[in-house]
Amino acid sequence: MKLSRTIVRPATLAAMVAVAPAGAAFARGKMPVPAKASAPVAAAMQTRFGFVDSARLQAEAPGLQVARQRIEAEQFRYDQELRDGQRQIAAIEAEIASADLRVASVSAEATADPAVRQKAFADREALDDRKYAMADEVGNRMGARREALDEARRGLEQEVVRIRTVMADLARRRRLEGVLDGRHAFYGAVDLTAEMLGLLGATPSVPVLPVTPAASP
Repeated sequence: MKLSRTIVRPATLAAMVAVAPAGAAFARGKMPVPAKASAPVAAAMQTRFGFVDSARLQAEAPGLQVARQRIEAEQFRYDQELRDGQRQIAAIEAEIASADLRVASVSAEATADPAVRQKAFADREALDDRKYAMADEVGNRMGARREALDEARRGLEQEVVRIRTVMADLARRRRLEGVLDGRHAFYGAVDLTAEMLGLLGATPSVPVLPVTPAASP
């Protein structure tokens, strides 16, 4: 009996930064970036579009960190349960193989005591019963672990939806038509990354200032 391994990969924020609260749809990579924009055009774009560093959001947003840690913990428990189940099944299959040899041995002996032969067959059947019961038990444990893993994954997906909602609300309050991934931002678009991280409860990073050497007397 083989048990299959389930790997759950956390959701990403790839689609998160295509929020258009005004109803407009944006496709990354399909929006031309002007090689040179006049001051009025740049100013207009700055008031219409924002962008976020999605990689930084994924790394620093507290809710995403918690959700990923929960997935990792549940994945570890699932893998551990899988290994334990495989060991239990392998152990009883080894007992069954040994019992088969015993049955074959007493069956081949013409002078074997009928009671000994009967006991060998009974022991073999008992091992089958144990194997089926164990398989059910392992299957139930794996099912519970799989449900916990799925629940952790849903928690991550819900956090992504929450971040999209916060982003859309921020875009509306800033009177922006859309929020784009920083890798595909328009010239002049406003950077919302730090503001988004603040709304999500991230601890602001403190910049390290360079040390200025003292002037020689």
